[in-house]
Amino acid sequence: IQKTVEKMSRLNLQTATQLREIIGDDRWSEMTLDYADDSYSAGSAKRADRRFERAMKLETVTEDQVALLEAARQDYRVRWLGVFSQMADAMEDVRAYRTADQWEDEESHPKAERAIKMEERVDDVVQSGETSLAGILTDEQMKLMDGDKQDSGRRSRWSRSRSRGSGEGSQTTGGRT
Repeated sequence: IQKTVEKMSRLNLQTATQLREIIGDDRWSEMTLDYADDSYSAGSAKRADRRFERAMKLETVTEDQVALLEAARQDYRVRWLGVFSQMADAMEDVRAYRTADQWEDEESHPKAERAIKMEERVDDVVQSGETSLAGILTDEQMKLMDGDKQDSGRRSRWSRSRSRGSGEGSQTTGGRT
């Protein structure tokens, strides 16, 4: 089963990669953000991209700011695409050789170090997007943006467990494969 899952997952990634020529760079960027969120729980990159969109829709944003935000978002997407394939490859390697204990985060994985490094690179890209936003928007506009953020707690995107519910009776369930 593990080998079949690995083959299917790599085939999904290969198919997604081939779509770039057909759908164009803008839609490709959006698709990779969705794919990374759905397949690898790398949602921070997608949320950071969406913040550019929300910033452009603020009532107080000027036309000059919109132009700067569009350019900054494009730059963010270029940087994201620079790490996407490497991140996906690292996650596929981890996924391919995981044992039952490793699925439950009870045992470290020999290829996990590369995935952790890629997590750091994705975090750097996300942080650079936030820095770009802060450099374009006023303090008041950033407060409006930050008010829209939901504090869902920080958890590693590579963690395979998720909790359901809240409080002491929460159950932990397996994450996406």
